Amino acid sequence: MLLGMDVGGTYTDAALYEQGRILKISKRPTQQPLQKSLLNAIQELLGSEEAQGKNLRRIVISTTHITNLLATKQGAPTALILLPGHSLPHESYQISKNQFFLDGMVDFRGRIVEKISKEALENCLSWLAQKNFSHVAVAGKFSNRNPALEREVATAISNRFPWCTVLLSHQVSARLNFPRRATTAYYTAMVQTSWKRFAQELQTVLTKLNIHCDVQVLKADGGTLPLPAVEKMPCETIFSGPAASVMGALALHPDVGNAVVLDVGGTTCDLALIVDGKPLYASRGAKIAGLATQIDAFSVDSIPLGGDSSISVENGQVVIHPYRKGPALCFGGNTLTLTDVMNDYHAWQLGNFAASRQAVSALADQASLPSQELGEMVENAAVSQLLTQIRRMFQQWEKEPAYKVWEVVHRQPFHVQKLIGLGAGAPLLLPALAKRLQVPFVLSPYAASANAIGAALARPTLRVTLHADTITQQVTLSPPTLTQPLPKTPRLQLAQVKEMALKYLKERCQVQQIPFKESDAFFFLEEQFNVLSGWGESSGRIFDVGVQIQSGFIDEFTGVIS
Repeated sequence: MLLGMDVGGTYTDAALYEQGRILKISKRPTQQPLQKSLLNAIQELLGSEEAQGKNLRRIVISTTHITNLLATKQGAPTALILLPGHSLPHESYQISKNQFFLDGMVDFRGRIVEKISKEALENCLSWLAQKNFSHVAVAGKFSNRNPALEREVATAISNRFPWCTVLLSHQVSARLNFPRRATTAYYTAMVQTSWKRFAQELQTVLTKLNIHCDVQVLKADGGTLPLPAVEKMPCETIFSGPAASVMGALALHPDVGNAVVLDVGGTTCDLALIVDGKPLYASRGAKIAGLATQIDAFSVDSIPLGGDSSISVENGQVVIHPYRKGPALCFGGNTLTLTDVMNDYHAWQLGNFAASRQAVSALADQASLPSQELGEMVENAAVSQLLTQIRRMFQQWEKEPAYKVWEVVHRQPFHVQKLIGLGAGAPLLLPALAKRLQVPFVLSPYAASANAIGAALARPTLRVTLHADTITQQVTLSPPTLTQPLPKTPRLQLAQVKEMALKYLKERCQVQQIPFKESDAFFFLEEQFNVLSGWGESSGRIFDVGVQIQSGFIDEFTGVIS
């Protein structure tokens, strides 16, 4: 059996899957401590029989834990130490309010061309002492080619402040683009300790239930990583909730074509695009606080609109508030919500229907409106919010390579063929939205727990990069960043470098106990540069190759039997 779980800010969803069938699903309010939510969800699926836990082969968790930490600015106070070299002025790097610039420089070939001065390093340590940070990220330009300067700074910090947690940028990414790598390192350092606590809570629950199986975590790109591996790069899990929704949509609707996915939860609505049956990726990586990172992710976005959004009328205008005060009145809450208004407007008889009707009637009287007119206004306002956000998202999606390729291949503007509704709140708005957009919509019987289903069925992914330089006769592999002599090969060719990268990917998969199939491997980077010297004669070559196991579903998945 496979168990998928999505720990959201409002609800924790869980699903049990075996041989094409959803055996059981669970939806419970997320509670604090999270350990309680995890325990209750797993127990509801498995019951009290210990044998049930022994039949589990795999658990996959998706969570908004990291997303919420960063969105609410509750990550650990973190300092950022930058070694940017001399290419751009320091003012160009606006990543954190708490950043310090050091001298010292590595060139594009990984050679140290300027050492860190003792005076600058001492000033940096004095600055850290004044700020009293317990978490520090260090990022140097081209440290992915040679991390020696980053390690020198880390050693100095650890010697002076042994209680400090220090994270180096080459440990989280081996790709070029210094600002994005620095941003990724900064936010990773900020949430690493909190993620460890979450992982410990999960492990405590599994130990208590005597469950000993493979435990994976869903990443923002729809793939999974083993729980211990995520400890080193917890930011990979940002947007894992929306990624779970996308994977759930594909699992429940395999022949979807071009579609917009809307996952309407209690607090937010997540949006994603599927092009020719494949999720659209964010080519510039996931964004955190408006800054691009090197975290692979689907191109997703969220708006603060959900079933538990509170409703009021101010100056004759309907206001859908961008926050959640609690569950709907019909489900035992104390605040009039979007769910209550739609419950009354469409006479759905959800929960305590009388509670919804009474509150809507009271608000309608206050606004001097008939209840049905109020309901229509609320529905129109909510749908208008979604339409506005979808149009904004299309402005972003149009810039993505896969979107442009579709239009070139089909020689026509991209068009949406259907809407896919997910989440408990999808039935509230999807029919009216589809009518406004004039496209059909689909709602699976399992739509409310699609995110948990998507998590359960996602396969592990992993990417590695290789940088080879025939002049320095060195090859750099990552992750983790390893530099070793380049095998002696006369007239090294790109095909040979690709074979080396593929071999390293296989080795890393074995280390992380990830199933490896060469047919699942995809080269996302293949570059070769001739280095000229003197009178334009070639003096060597540089190769950059990246290969990864693509996101998708585990081999045994052939569909969901309704």
